[in-house]
Amino acid sequence: MAKGYYWISDADWARIEPLLPRGRKGAHRVDDRRVISGIVQMLRSGARWRDCPEVYGPTRPSTTASTAGRGRGSGTASSRR
Repeated sequence: MAKGYYWISDADWARIEPLLPRGRKGAHRVDDRRVISGIVQMLRSGARWRDCPEVYGPTRPSTTASTAGRGRGSGTASSRR
């Protein structure tokens, strides 16, 4: 993994991974851990989604931004409280 970027720890990933959808039809899935690390990085930094470093995944269209939006609407983020 690239230095200077935020990456989810193994312990945190072990808690998050079982909550992710599996076996869904549609577009080919990208590396979930990489995309979620990008979401956390962008939320922590306050930067614009379009400025997300490519190390976190495709930026056109912004995979990180669209994934963050889907999680917000599905209640996934609020279930951790």
